[in-house]
Amino acid sequence: MASIEELRQNLPLAPGVKKCENFLTESGIEKTVTIVIVPLHFREKEDGFMVSWSCNQGSECHNTNCVYASGWKRSEK
Repeated sequence: MASIEELRQNLPLAPGVKKCENFLTESGIEKTVTIVIVPLHFREKEDGFMVSWSCNQGSECHNTNCVYASGWKRSEK
């Protein structure tokens, strides 16, 4: 099996620019925004590897169905 360093060098894990049509503002308004998704963590697991991704708009998004959104977490406090 390849090492983590070999995989990091050979896998095409690159940031991607996308349109998100499900961005939700704090006041509940849905908007289309441009986002950048980036690989954040690369971890070795017992049965392989795991890549965690992050969105540059995640801290401002209040869509509870989005795996990247965390803005809604501040509202619950």
